[in-house]
Amino acid sequence: MTFFKPHSGARKTGESQKLRRNLLLGGVLALWMAGLLARLYCLQVVEYTDSLARAQRQQQRTVEIAPKRGTIFDREMQPLAMSLAVDSVFAVPAEISNPEMLAGLLAPVMGLSRSDLAGRFKAFRSFCWVKRKVSSQETARVRDLNLKGIYFQKEMKRFYPKGKLAAHVLGAVGLDDNGLAGLEYSMNDAIKGHAARVVVAYDARGQSFRSTELDGEPGKNVVLTLDENIQYIAEKPWRAQSANGGPRGARPSCRTRAPARSSPWPASRRSTPTSTPAATRTPGSTGPRAECSSRVRL
Repeated sequence: MTFFKPHSGARKTGESQKLRRNLLLGGVLALWMAGLLARLYCLQVVEYTDSLARAQRQQQRTVEIAPKRGTIFDREMQPLAMSLAVDSVFAVPAEISNPEMLAGLLAPVMGLSRSDLAGRFKAFRSFCWVKRKVSSQETARVRDLNLKGIYFQKEMKRFYPKGKLAAHVLGAVGLDDNGLAGLEYSMNDAIKGHAARVVVAYDARGQSFRSTELDGEPGKNVVLTLDENIQYIAEKPWRAQSANGGPRGARPSCRTRAPARSSPWPASRRSTPTSTPAATRTPGSTGPRAECSSRVRL
């Protein structure tokens, strides 16, 4: 039997083809690795901030807990303005299967428009207010309905125990507890405080599994030189005159028995007192000078 050795040229051709295949495969793998690294760099560096924000929106929910607004006292430490915790009702529309039916049940109880409530349920997915700072009767009625997707959150509501007494000095606050007039406005930064935050983490099924609390700071109390009893005596003639249909004059505000020039008494709302030149102020008054005659209690 005779054996023939392969020709050296054919052997070199086969090795050359094998080398080209290896080089081609290596080039493809190198390009694939380069593309993968470029994509990873884009995700981890270039788009990191946007991706992190998107993930947090999907996986976390931040709930602000309003701080307790500071109390305003008279000179005898009698409260003239104070905050108490009340319930606010909110909804998670993603958990509501039939918005129209739920709106029909809630609207008459809360005194709201059915169409407006249903529109809110359809417009939002994760959160929407139903009604804020509701009364205890409304809270009890909603709890009795035991509706899925409806929850409660405590918020602080401003109360004035003495009614309209010294209303032009104290002022008023809005729904978000921001001062709108009077001392509530001029000293808002000190009285309001800083809200606490609760960060709740959710899994893919929407179930919470972790929460992180960030502490807030309650507002500071304010003690006035205004005296509740003297203020009531000073306002009493004006109240009697207004009740009898007499002309509406300036409302007195006093630290002693001397009346002060001040703004007209508001019939339906609290208002900020008008400024009065220092030369025309009556000694001992706290009407236009309420901010200067108060002190913040730390």
